Amino acid sequence: MDTGRVILGAATAAALVLTAGFAVVVGQGTTEPSVVDTGGICGTLPAGSTSAAAWFLVPLRNDSDVPVRFDDLRPLDVRGVDLSHLSVAVHPGSTAPMLVVGDDEPTAPREFGRTVPASRSAAVAPGDVLAVVGLIELHSDMDAGRVRGVVARGSGLLGVPVIATSETAFGVGIGRGHPEAEIGCPGS
Repeated sequence: MDTGRVILGAATAAALVLTAGFAVVVGQGTTEPSVVDTGGICGTLPAGSTSAAAWFLVPLRNDSDVPVRFDDLRPLDVRGVDLSHLSVAVHPGSTAPMLVVGDDEPTAPREFGRTVPASRSAAVAPGDVLAVVGLIELHSDMDAGRVRGVVARGSGLLGVPVIATSETAFGVGIGRGHPEAEIGCPGS
């Protein structure tokens, strides 16, 4: 009888240790997104322009040691612009943050390569980059606007939650002298 209790006690202790170890693994890599009001890429069109639009690309790096499947992609802050065509660049020509300012063009720039809708989940290998692209169009009653930050939520091995965040601002404006809070860059 005592042997059975010892075995049951050892098995229970081992299960608790394994459960505690699993809880620690689940907690690792989970962070809340934060927005820092610094850093941005902005572009302006000449005063008198009637519309302004810009395509942006922001890289989100998988810094974990395991593949991650991102299935939720969102901007953190959108002001003065409409955000459309939020998608993922499959094989971008560059994974550096990029802004291409011009007229409203429904197709992503060639530098971004082929894109797929952000609503699909995207698998990213360890150390690789998820290149998020989108089109921002200035509201007709605004002189400047921006998207600040992109967050991607997903899961790694065993469903461990993973969050990748960029705080980079992408702004577009008409004319010069916009406050940094409106366009995301000083002196634009």
